[in-house]
Amino acid sequence: MIEDASHNAEDRLFRALRRLLHASDSFSRQLAAQHQVTAPQLVCLQELLRHGPMIPSVLARNVALSQPTVTGILQRLEARGLVTRIRDQGDRRRVTLRLTPAGTEAAQRAPSPLHVRLAVGLHALEEGRRVALADALDELVAMLEREPGADALQEDTADAARALAAAFAGSEQADDAEEPGLGID
Repeated sequence: MIEDASHNAEDRLFRALRRLLHASDSFSRQLAAQHQVTAPQLVCLQELLRHGPMIPSVLARNVALSQPTVTGILQRLEARGLVTRIRDQGDRRRVTLRLTPAGTEAAQRAPSPLHVRLAVGLHALEEGRRVALADALDELVAMLEREPGADALQEDTADAARALAAAFAGSEQADDAEEPGLGID
């Protein structure tokens, strides 16, 4: 019976992850079609709008993207005239990023990124549930970042599935209902 519950938790986990990825992908496609920016580009534009000029490494850290990813994003944003790079006069290797007027307009008119919508839903949860969910997701991310073939991966996956299932406990609908929503439709 415990094995069935573990298998069910794993199935629910993988379904929830697929739904999360689908919601993110759908949001990105709509954003690109309506506003001609991708979700990562929008996150960078809005970070610059909120905090003003900054160096690329700080932007990368603030938006939780790798430096090479942010470099590519910035190249595309600069080519479209949304961001400008200003070289430091004292150290020509140092660059500060600034939004152009067109970049400011794009950041202001685009909808809130998906993570902002998710934050609204998370805020409605009790603190203990948010902490449990964050802990479970941290554990899941750590598993995904591990090298393939790492020992005990299957056991860790089952543990994370159980932790996520526990985090969602109490919010499930009846068994014959559709999968629980993520609050980001």
